[in-house]
Amino acid sequence: MAAPVAATVSITSIVIQWTRLTTDAEMGFDAITTYRLQKCTGSMTCTSWSTVGTYASSVSSYSETYTVANTPRGVITRYQIWATNGVGSGTVSDALTFTTINVPTSMTAVTCSSVTSTAMTLTWPAVDASFNGGSAITFYGVEFSVSGSAYSQLNSADFPNLYLTYTYSNGATNFPANTVYSFRVRAKNGIDYSSVYSTVVTCTTPTTPSGMNTPTSGTVTPTSIVINWTILDDITRNGRTPITYYRLEWYNSEITTPAWQ
Repeated sequence: MAAPVAATVSITSIVIQWTRLTTDAEMGFDAITTYRLQKCTGSMTCTSWSTVGTYASSVSSYSETYTVANTPRGVITRYQIWATNGVGSGTVSDALTFTTINVPTSMTAVTCSSVTSTAMTLTWPAVDASFNGGSAITFYGVEFSVSGSAYSQLNSADFPNLYLTYTYSNGATNFPANTVYSFRVRAKNGIDYSSVYSTVVTCTTPTTPSGMNTPTSGTVTPTSIVINWTILDDITRNGRTPITYYRLEWYNSEITTPAWQ
């Protein structure tokens, strides 16, 4: 008796089929009376098989149906079958083994780029088919946290599976300066959301420059003075946004009330 096959493994149903014995040699030169199908779940090595049912010789399939909420998730499942004729039961078939559909099992890291005082862009890769749990990805849920607060859903709805980037803004209002925003993403298939989130990515909003060095004087002549300063070209001092200009001020200490101008 050949092993049964999984004709359908979906969110709401499993259909198992087997090939009926038809030749004299296969039937043991006596008509087949029944087929018995057995099932074992949840173990790499089955030691306890339960009978699913005994079927007439004309039957060659069996089906189970579920609601989405009751779908057995990621369960190792085996089926075996044997035939019986007027003499007795034949040899049990090899086992059919498969894993039922599950929620997505992996999500790679989200990235954050183009951070300004008004917007930041999030990008995440599509879940590979080998990690979608056996059901196509339908949505991505993006969550964010501000300065370590509890995570909240970003946007009023999930992002359809074709959306792999999103520009987050604060509307007409600037983001608070020097504030850490954390983001994480998880995928959803036909069953539900994955319990696995992407690695958290953090974005820090721009702030004012800091760490400006004291200017130095270069050439001094009776008619001119050359003033030098070090440009701020790293994110630790430029406030995470390019410097637009430098303002140089001076005052005359010889006057009674000097003032910067």
